[in-house]
Amino acid sequence: MNWTLLQNSLLVSTLATLLSVGIGFLAALWLSALEGRWRDRMLLAAVVALVLPPFLVTNCWLYLLGYTGVLKRWLPLNIYSLGATVWILALLTWPIALLFVLGAWQRLEPGLLEADTALTGTALVRWLLWPLAKAALGQAAVITFVLALNNFAVPALLQFPDAIRIDVKAKHRKVPCHIDRERQADITKADNRDPDVVNA
Repeated sequence: MNWTLLQNSLLVSTLATLLSVGIGFLAALWLSALEGRWRDRMLLAAVVALVLPPFLVTNCWLYLLGYTGVLKRWLPLNIYSLGATVWILALLTWPIALLFVLGAWQRLEPGLLEADTALTGTALVRWLLWPLAKAALGQAAVITFVLALNNFAVPALLQFPDAIRIDVKAKHRKVPCHIDRERQADITKADNRDPDVVNA
């Protein structure tokens, strides 16, 4: 068993869970303040975000912020990092916390909100909404952690930060392969070829 791999997986899953639960709680606060029609539309958008395949979401971020991403020039963020992996996993799982919290708040009777008109803003969240949501957030955190730990697609697509994808022409066929940057630099120094073009 690879203990380093297990530690990295637990770290990524824990961070993704914390971020996902935080986003889900804030989204639930925002959705609960919307009128019915808009709340239903945003809830549908959250469900769509939950069912998107991880390969699709990760490839979209790679298209935007990968080495040749369309936004890389304006947003020089490293998509091949621990933070990016946590971010993408949180974006895949935040609707779980949202749905759990909204379900918990459905039990809230309107009379409780009307009983004390001074209970608004942060006091409302601290003394009424947060206590009602704590158990739901705990349940959502367990499910999110398991799903993040079980998600292989996102870390697998982002695990090669130092690899350069090139095409090797062999008998009129293009064969995709990965060449390590250090190995490519050694080859370039040895025979003074262009580092971006390697012919078979």
